[in-house]
Order: sequence, then structure tokens, then C-alpha cells
Amino acid sequence: MDDTNRVLTNFSELLTRLARDSGCFSISLPSDWQQGRTAYGGLLAALGLHATQQAFADLPPLRSAQFIFFAPATGALRLTPSVLRRGKSAVFVGVDIESEAGVCARAHFCFGLARDIDQDFLDVPWPAASPAQACPELFTWPNQPQFRQHFEGRLVRGGRPGNPSSRPEMLVWMRHRDKHVAADYVGLLALADALSPAAFAMYQHAVPLSTMTWEIDFLPADCPVSSDGWWLLQCAADYVRHGYSTQGTTIWNSAGRPVLIARQTIALFNKTS
Repeated sequence: MDDTNRVLTNFSELLTRLARDSGCFSISLPSDWQQGRTAYGGLLAALGLHATQQAFADLPPLRSAQFIFFAPATGALRLTPSVLRRGKSAVFVGVDIESEAGVCARAHFCFGLARDIDQDFLDVPWPAASPAQACPELFTWPNQPQFRQHFEGRLVRGGRPGNPSSRPEMLVWMRHRDKHVAADYVGLLALADALSPAAFAMYQHAVPLSTMTWEIDFLPADCPVSSDGWWLLQCAADYVRHGYSTQGTTIWNSAGRPVLIARQTIALFNKTS
């Protein structure tokens, strides 16, 4: 992708443009953060979380999130977070995201304090992976979506577009090109959706797509940290049929600590659709 003469808006700078007006937030999205005619889902998710954290400063640690994307998000956006319920240990927040044509996405966040229990169990094994620097670049095919200029990907193993005989799964190192992204879930949400769907490994060429739903469970109670900015994403589709794909994604930091597990439903289109 030729970036000559392009002016890019770093992710950390983009967050500072989220303007607060009473209980709402607004932002105009630059074209370099779009996927075709809409903002891509990971950015909307990140903005929704950032607006929530700005609106409510006393939230417990983030535990889970659900997102529904049902219309293109273009131009000026308006985000309205509201507390749905606040209990003794958990807080539920909903966020409506509106574009110029109306509501385009909804987000729900679940925050919860830690509890003392007798059990302690974690079974998210680290997959053997070569260091990022030893792996080939992933995003090398033409006609990448605009937003992907902001991310770097290295393929550990698995498929990529142009290898239709591959299984729909991949193991990839990812990081922001912006070195000033904070070590928090806002930046990680943007990155977690920047990888092409695993179903792309079955296609000879990239095809139009749209994330419909995205559900995420966050594993650590503290902020996620990766010492060198690299995150390891394991992504595998379990269903590709009738124009839809479902897939699971797990992310570890560079030290091998799992930080989130996600499920996603994606609509796939033929180029003539």
C-alpha cells in the first residue's frame, strides 16, 4: 500500500478529538480510519469504551463487552453512554453510537470488582510462536482497507488471502504503529478487530465483509500490558456458509499471558453483491 503524501491520524491523537457535550460525546472520523464506507468495528468499540471511561470515572475493572454493528458509521459520530445498572460489585453500561443517518451500533460493557473465592483456574495455553521479528509481514496483498495503515501484522502460521486451500485459521503478531497508544483496553479493542477474518484464508481474493456481532471476555482485572507492543492473536473460523462466518479469537501479550477471548459473527459478500 502506497502511503506517499498521506496524512495519518494516530490512534492516540484520535482519542483526544472525542469531545464531550453534557452526557454525550462527538467525533468526526478521518478517512484513514475507515473500512470502505464505514468506520471499522474495532474503532467504534474502542471509542465506545473510551467515552464510557470518560463519562464514569469510578468504574470497576472491565470484565466483558458486547457489540452490535447494524449500519454504516460515517462522518460525524455521537456516542451516548448510560449506566444500565449499578450493583454492589458490578456496573453495566450501554452506549448508543449514532452517525449522520441514525443509530449505527450499540455497545454494552460489564465492569466488576474482584471477589475472594476458593477456586483458581486458567486453561488458555500459549501457542508456540516464533518472535514477531522472525515472522513475515502479513498485510502484503493489494487494496487493504484504509484503517490497516495504522497496524503492523506478522504471520506466525496459518492462511492468508490468496491461498484458498488453507484452513480458516491463523496465528498472527499484531501491534499499533502509533508508539504512544496507552496500555489499556481501549487500544487493545482497536487492535483486536484489525486482523482480517480467518475465513479470508479460503478465498483467492479479499471480498467485502461486515462484522455483525462481537462478544469479548477480558481475563485480567488490571490493565493489559505488552512490553514491546506486540500481541499474539489466534483466530479460527468454525463456520463459513451461506454468506456468514463465525469465529473465535484469543489474544496473549508478549509474555504469554492471555488477556481476552472473543466470538464474532461476520457477513461475507461476493464482489458483485
